[in-house]
Amino acid sequence: MGTMEFPLVVRVDGSDSSLQAVDKAPRRGPPLRLVCTSLRERYEGGRPSFTTDRASEEIMAEHIAGSFAERALLRNPEPKVSESSAAGG
Repeated sequence: MGTMEFPLVVRVDGSDSSLQAVDKAPRRGPPLRLVCTSLRERYEGGRPSFTTDRASEEIMAEHIAGSFAERALLRNPEPKVSESSAAGG
């Protein structure tokens, strides 16, 4: 029976401090899991969504998590990186 490896979870919200947290993640070790559950859009103004069936907050959270995952992989392609997002906090 193999050992289970738990991910290092980092909450990202598009801020400089969450960017620094992603950049400081260890280059070796557990998989990196980026989670965006930001309410930032509520405080900084809404952005229009491209469809009417999903809230713009949900789309923005997906973009933030995806772009942070891309940055993490460009910095170090070795670890497994995954992301998830949810509107709300």
